[in-house]
Amino acid sequence: MAHFKSTKLLILGLLFLGLIAHSGQAQDLLNLEEPPPESDLEWQVFYLKASYRSKYVFKAQSSFDEWGLPVNGDLAEESKHNRLYNLYQADSKIQISSRLSSFLRFDYYFMQERDQNDGSYKDTPGVDLWEAYLDWQAENYSIRLGGQQLKIGKVDFRSPINILNLSDPDKTAHLDGQDNSYIMPVASFHKLMGNHKIDLYWGPFQRVSEDASSLRGNFGVNYQIIQGGLTFDLGLFRWFDSNNKISLETQLDPEVGEEKLVLKVEDSPLKFAYFDFDYTLNNLLLKGDFGFFADKTRYHLYAPEGELDQAEIKNLNLKEFALALSLEQKKGDFFWLTQINSTSLYSVPANTLVLNFENEAQPIKTTRNLQQRQLALAVVYDLTKTQELGGFAFVTTPLSQTGALVEWKFKKSSEASFRAFISQTTVEENKLSGKATKLQRIQFELSLRI
Repeated sequence: MAHFKSTKLLILGLLFLGLIAHSGQAQDLLNLEEPPPESDLEWQVFYLKASYRSKYVFKAQSSFDEWGLPVNGDLAEESKHNRLYNLYQADSKIQISSRLSSFLRFDYYFMQERDQNDGSYKDTPGVDLWEAYLDWQAENYSIRLGGQQLKIGKVDFRSPINILNLSDPDKTAHLDGQDNSYIMPVASFHKLMGNHKIDLYWGPFQRVSEDASSLRGNFGVNYQIIQGGLTFDLGLFRWFDSNNKISLETQLDPEVGEEKLVLKVEDSPLKFAYFDFDYTLNNLLLKGDFGFFADKTRYHLYAPEGELDQAEIKNLNLKEFALALSLEQKKGDFFWLTQINSTSLYSVPANTLVLNFENEAQPIKTTRNLQQRQLALAVVYDLTKTQELGGFAFVTTPLSQTGALVEWKFKKSSEASFRAFISQTTVEENKLSGKATKLQRIQFELSLRI
């Protein structure tokens, strides 16, 4: 046995010395800028460069939400909870060759939650996958295949045309814009032509429905031109609607032997065209998004007076035009942004009541056009080179909705940062249910590069 061990060590030592003797050749093989050396041997040379980075985030979060839902049943109407997150953010890029690479970005977390309504407590591990794709890069074009983040539109707050990815409704409602877009499986093609660029997208999968029987033809094209300080895009899409087809169905609950309302969700196709731009003039930045939707899904709800358990949700496919304009400026220690949004619905049928757009006790008897406007303002002040204080507020009419967020950020270095914010969103009392919506959240967040 001793002789076997000494022989094994000798062989390993010789292999190690051989690697050292040929280290110069090994370095040449890892040079991605040069093609593989020609060889008569039937070997496939595999080139690989990998990079990886990670960050630890500790979050403490307290929320108190009162939902003014216009229906009863098992849908939550009040939520009060405290959460602690131990979260690891990681991304990695693997350069397989000079042209082919892969990218992966995900969060792994462990959440501890206490529900103040019933005193329950739970521990929940989970993974949030944000991006996972392959990239093929050529001289003036690229192909990307896999789960992606697809942002269209230029404005920063609630662009009406940035709808290719679904968003986390919890973060959207609480004005927390960090990583709130879910991954979208897409094949995309991008080609540069001087100061012109064309992007093609294909989304082959149904997103929500469980009864999908085949691939779906969801596709889009975006054409971009850059001229000096002006950048603008033209786009046309047939895509998934962010508002899915929904319906309330009555089903028998076998545990209690009673009927209950169940929400059924299906995919809804959407056709839309858009135009967006940003224009730099001195130290001002003007941005604009414009979109026309041929068949946007909206929801109509009807419930007999005093009988909310008998509510019916129906889908309306409406023509919709939406725009958003923002003006931004960085001056000294101040940054400010002002944004105006407007959404118009055309030929809304009689005897309907559009949820989150109108607030009446009963359906409206006439066919009509509707318009909703929103004004938002953000201000950031650099307290020091490492600290900033930010504020954000918005108001929406005619359905009265307001929201505000105050945030403090402290960045010691690229390795450590601290963030704290308080947000509140309110919506006027729903005349159908007699309930109002009020969302409050306080959150502290410590991030460390590891």
